[in-house]
Amino acid sequence: ATLRIAMPRVVMRIFIIIALLAPSNSLKKTPTKAQQDDRLRPLDGSCFAFARAGEFWGYEWCHRRWVKQFQAAWAVPPGERRQETTVGTFSPALTARLRGNVTEHAFSDGERCGRRGTKRRATVRLRCCSERRGEGSS
Repeated sequence: ATLRIAMPRVVMRIFIIIALLAPSNSLKKTPTKAQQDDRLRPLDGSCFAFARAGEFWGYEWCHRRWVKQFQAAWAVPPGERRQETTVGTFSPALTARLRGNVTEHAFSDGERCGRRGTKRRATVRLRCCSERRGEGSS
């Protein structure tokens, strides 16, 4: 899955891998929206937090709920609270099924950013794939 966070003048891409189990022969045809929703159902209620080593910001993605940006633990001065920003909340109306096994989830209406006050937003692309030999699901 690709998490793309768009902010004025800056676009960050953070890649995460989510393996959803599905029989490999069912992946050859383009699934219907209902089939794709069924494949993503195991993610309901799940949240994932991730940050690159040495980066100031990390991200939390909660399936069909929100995307947040947070200050990395090493960047928080002792005795201070971690900074956190809501990048966007899930927008079913803006969510689309792309080609094949890819679904694009839109997150909009995030906190305002910068002088222009543009609301933050994010796009998460989820790709269903079969489990590969020797790899577990995550």
